[in-house]
Formats: sequence, structure tokens, C-alpha cells
Amino acid sequence: VMGTGRRSGKFTTSLILKRELSRYLDVGCVGTEPHSKLCNMEEMVIPQVIPLCHVPSTIFGAIKKVDLKGRDVIVVSSQTGVFSDPLEVGTGRGGGVTSLSILYGSKPDYIILASDTLDVGEIERHIKVLESLSNRRVIGVTVNGSKFKDLDNGYRETLDRISRSLDIPVVDMIRGIYLEEFIEDILHML
Repeated sequence: VMGTGRRSGKFTTSLILKRELSRYLDVGCVGTEPHSKLCNMEEMVIPQVIPLCHVPSTIFGAIKKVDLKGRDVIVVSSQTGVFSDPLEVGTGRGGGVTSLSILYGSKPDYIILASDTLDVGEIERHIKVLESLSNRRVIGVTVNGSKFKDLDNGYRETLDRISRSLDIPVVDMIRGIYLEEFIEDILHML
């Protein structure tokens, strides 16, 4: 699960995916947040506390460790976004450099983009870069709907419009808008 930036819903998307997919499959998770283990993720890698050159191999190792348990699918949660400023002072997150390291280390079969924006152009920009760098498809966009409470009346239509424009599912994981359909789509791909 990659993101458009901080607080775009990557970790939440990962947790909800694990919960929903676990109804049908044996799901493993690798988290990159300090509280990942507290949230029942099997493995945790904190990229900011290891040399950046070792992040991809450490992520890959954590995935392999979960894979040894025979999971049907493994969800990997990322940090920030590929366009995030690596020099952002005060967060210590490493911005896009960390995000890309997680992408390379996870060697995904599929990518889900967690978005903190409803701007189709911005979402599409992230999708193009992620697909180009990974040679994998972005199969859906999850929206952090907590940022769009003022769009209650036209919100579902906005998600529909973005979905049609990108030709992939667009889901609000928190509110559960199109969540069931998205889970069914994922199950058909696996």
C-alpha cells in the first residue's frame, strides 16, 4: 500500500484490507509504523532507524519471514509518498526516498494507492510513477475520507467520477464506500 503523502491512509488501508481479506484468505502484514506489532501485524520494519541503503533488503526479509508462515497474501504498508520531500525538517521520515525503498523492497504483485486528495491529476501522477518504477499495476485507490466530511452529498459521485477517469476502483475504506466491491475485485485477481 503506497500513498500520496503522510496521513493519506496507508496504515488504515492495510489494517482494513487485512481484516476484510482475512474472511476469505490467510493474510499476513508487514508494517512500517512503530505501532505495527500492537495492531497485529506479523512483522515491523521502521525504515527511519536503519541505514537507508538497507531498507529494501530489510523489507524484503520481513516479507519472506511472513511468507514462511504460508500466507495466501501479504499486505505491506509504506511510508509517506514518492513525491514527499526527503528534506522535510522535523518528521525524520525521509520522504520519497523512504517510500521508494519500501516499494523496491516489497517487490509487489499489485499496488494500492492510499490518497489524501480527490485531485484526479495528482492521483494519476502517483499511479504513473508507481507503475513505471515497479512494473506493476495500481489496482485501486483508497481515499482518506476523514478529510472530505464536507462533501457528504456529492462524495459518492466524486469517487465514481475518479474511478471512471482512472478505470480502477476508488474506495473510502473508513466509511466503507465501495469496500465490498473492492475486496471482491482483489479476490478475483488473486
